[in-house]
Amino acid sequence: GTFILWKTKDTLRSVKDIGNHKLPDTPKGDYAQYILDGQQRITSLYAIRKGIRITKDKKEIDYKDIYVNLDYDPLTDEQIVTSQQEEDKIYVSVHDLLTSDALDFIEDIGKEKAKKFQEYKTNLTTYDFATITIKDYPIEIACDVFARINTGGKPLTLFEIMVAMTYDEARDAP
Repeated sequence: GTFILWKTKDTLRSVKDIGNHKLPDTPKGDYAQYILDGQQRITSLYAIRKGIRITKDKKEIDYKDIYVNLDYDPLTDEQIVTSQQEEDKIYVSVHDLLTSDALDFIEDIGKEKAKKFQEYKTNLTTYDFATITIKDYPIEIACDVFARINTGGKPLTLFEIMVAMTYDEARDAP
C-alpha cells in the first residue's frame, strides 16, 4: 500500500510513541512528517530496522526475533520471513540483514548463503515504497486528500477522520 505523509511545521497535540519506545521530538520550526495512512506498516518497518522490543497491552514483541530463511525453498516452505526457526535450516534476523554486512556472517553461513543474504538485503533496502507527501497544507486539506484516496480502498470511519483532524498548534502551551 501507499504511505500518505503530511509534511508540515504545524505541531500535533498528541504524538504517539511506538509502544514503550520513545520517538525523538521534532525541533521547533522544523518540518515533521506525520503518517496519515500506513502507520502500522511503517511502525513494523521502523521496529524491525531498529531491532527494538515493544511492549503494548502487556504483550512484548522483540523485532530482532523475525528471521529470513536462507534455506527457503518455495516448494516446501510456506514463507521466507518467520518468527519460528526450524533446526535444519539457516536463518538470519531481518534486523541483522538490514544493519550488517553479509561478510560478517560468511564464516557461520557460508559463501552461497552470504550471496542470498546480500540479495535479500539489496531487495529490502532498495525497495521503492509508494509514498504521497502532502506538504505545507493545513490539516483540513491533508485529511480531505487522505479521505479521498482512501475511498478507493477501505472506507474511513468518522472516528478515523476525526483522529486525523485532531491537532493543536499550541501543544506545549499550559
